[in-house]
Amino acid sequence: MQDYISDSGLITYYTKNGFGKNDKNSLSRTEAGKLKAAVEAYKKTNKAVENNDRLNRLKEILDSYLNSEGVGLEIIDGYLNNTQNGRDFLESFVRQNRDILLKDKAEELRKRLEEQKERNDLELSKLSSEIEQRKQELKQEENKVLNQRKISEQEIEEIKKKTAAQIKEDSLKGQEDLKEEIRQLEKLKEDLQGEVEAINLDFSQLTEKLKLPKEIQHIQFTLEDRKRQISELERTNYDLEKLVERQMAKLSSPDLSIVMLEHKTISQILSGQKTTYNPKIKPYFPKRSAKELEDNTRGDYIEGLKKQLEGEDGRQFNYDEVGNLVVTMMQSFLTVLAGPPGTGKTSTVTRLAKHMGLINPDSSDADQINRFLNIPVGKGWVSNRDLIGFWNGLKNIYQPSRSGLYEFMRAAEIESSEFSNDLLNLVLLDEANLSSIEHYWSDFLTLSDTFNNDGNKINLGIQGSEHQYLTIPKSLRFIATINSDETTERLSPRLLDRAPVISLTHCQFSLPTVNDFESLFGGALPYSSLHKAFNPNDITFALSDAEDNNLKSIITTLSSGHNRTAPIHISPRKIQSIHKYCKTANELLFQRYQTMDFAIAQHILPVINGYGKGYRDKLVQLHQKLGDYNYEISRNLLGNIIEQGDELTESYSFF
Repeated sequence: MQDYISDSGLITYYTKNGFGKNDKNSLSRTEAGKLKAAVEAYKKTNKAVENNDRLNRLKEILDSYLNSEGVGLEIIDGYLNNTQNGRDFLESFVRQNRDILLKDKAEELRKRLEEQKERNDLELSKLSSEIEQRKQELKQEENKVLNQRKISEQEIEEIKKKTAAQIKEDSLKGQEDLKEEIRQLEKLKEDLQGEVEAINLDFSQLTEKLKLPKEIQHIQFTLEDRKRQISELERTNYDLEKLVERQMAKLSSPDLSIVMLEHKTISQILSGQKTTYNPKIKPYFPKRSAKELEDNTRGDYIEGLKKQLEGEDGRQFNYDEVGNLVVTMMQSFLTVLAGPPGTGKTSTVTRLAKHMGLINPDSSDADQINRFLNIPVGKGWVSNRDLIGFWNGLKNIYQPSRSGLYEFMRAAEIESSEFSNDLLNLVLLDEANLSSIEHYWSDFLTLSDTFNNDGNKINLGIQGSEHQYLTIPKSLRFIATINSDETTERLSPRLLDRAPVISLTHCQFSLPTVNDFESLFGGALPYSSLHKAFNPNDITFALSDAEDNNLKSIITTLSSGHNRTAPIHISPRKIQSIHKYCKTANELLFQRYQTMDFAIAQHILPVINGYGKGYRDKLVQLHQKLGDYNYEISRNLLGNIIEQGDELTESYSFF
């Protein structure tokens, strides 16, 4: 008989229910194998002989699925997972065959747990051993620390028993013993040298008179022996001298001196005493000029300085440049010399101070303070304590800086009954913009407008002392040399508004020339004479009509907002400085350059600092005007600014 029941109907027949809806969920081969085993068991237990063909057919369906690439998977999977009867059948099958299904898996899990437990027990045992070992090591280290602490405490107690005074006393005693031993050795050396001289004399006499070979040989042996003794004594003496030097170094070591000073300071504070820094200051009073400086002799004075500068190695200067340097220095509290390295900035100031009589030609007295001070500015100066000094409240003493400016200023205060103190005092800040001038020179910057007045002072912070204030004399002038590179600081607009900038470029340097020139003045001029000659009080009618018109035109060009560029403002302070400069310089009758040319180059061009095409157009317009006015110095400087700015993406600056 032909059986027309479908595969799904066959499964429904055995479950006595319809085939459920199909789904995409799949039945694994493992589950199919277990289902086959269940069917075999079912066949044996139920003995369905009359349906044996259908049971065989169901078995074939499962075998076909297990032996093929998924044939019948949808039927079995859909029935078991998506029909209630299939799920009930599967749950019943799993309950009945739980032990068979889970036996292998349970055995595998048991073995895994046992292996994991063994590994954990082994690791725990290792960690326990390591912890115990670390505890033992920590205990040993604690014992070492305790022992070392006891030793250190004993050493500290022994050190405390000795005071600084006892240490110094022992050192001094040892030093005296060494000195006494040296004196004895030197005396022995002198005695031996006397013996050697006597032997030499005997040797000469015997050689000349007796001519006895044996005696001569004996004396020679004795002489050699004495020489060896002298050599040994000299070595011993050298060793003792080195030992004395080491002992002296210990006595003068910073640690010992600091400790003694701190003990002394604490003692003074507890007793209510005060300490002050009173260095021994010995100012230099140069030879005074026998000739007075009058209005009609100012040109002779400038010419004399020019001749003296020509008589030594260094940068060449013409009459106009020397006059410009002297006038600018006398009219400004701070004058800036700018230029690349090797243009003679520092040597120019030093030579000028020398020929103005500010430096003592006799350098034998090292304690004497000249009227010229060269201060090499250091990198990282941030306040006046780096330039002048500071009050040390712990030691109750004022500590001057290493620049020497404090002693220089105190020397300027000293008056002599024999010599007048009316002298120029000049300070050179060499490489001044290695640090910000506006920071370390701030106390002096505030005096830039009043430096010609009496009564200027700087508070040093010394409480309750007559030296609390440092007097700033009217005769004090500063000159700063600067470079412009990546290692230096830019000059602030506030500083540039108060200080003229003289540009020194590369030029020919002269060798010393022999000349018989003798200055008409022959000595240092009083500051009052220099001030009266080069620093006029009345600047009325200082400029000619042409100079006045040119200056106004230049200021108008810079202050205009051409092409939406920021204006360049020239302050009233600068305009007044230009008038004062031209007033004096015009009277000196410069020979080559116009006085307004120097003024524009030193007071106006240094404020140039901008960028962009509009800014360049403004500078080009100014450059054209400078050419029309025949201002050669200013025109060349501005031309270099424009040329360098074009190379630096239209960024234009004087520095």
